[in-house]
Amino acid sequence: MDRATQLLTHIARSVPDGPIPNLCMQAISEASALRPSPLPLNADYSKLNRILWRLRIALQQAISEGKQRS
Repeated sequence: MDRATQLLTHIARSVPDGPIPNLCMQAISEASALRPSPLPLNADYSKLNRILWRLRIALQQAISEGKQRS
């Protein structure tokens, strides 16, 4: 979890404003909320998976746009 948070924070700080930093912060928040707790709750990873899917698409688009500009 700590390594994922570091990676997402690095990505968020490395790109200009837009959807990528926002999605990184959402992923960090959602993953933190899913950490094990003493309460007998079942974790629902569907929201985190949707955020990560949207982040992947945003990163792919940014890479594609960067290649087009070069």
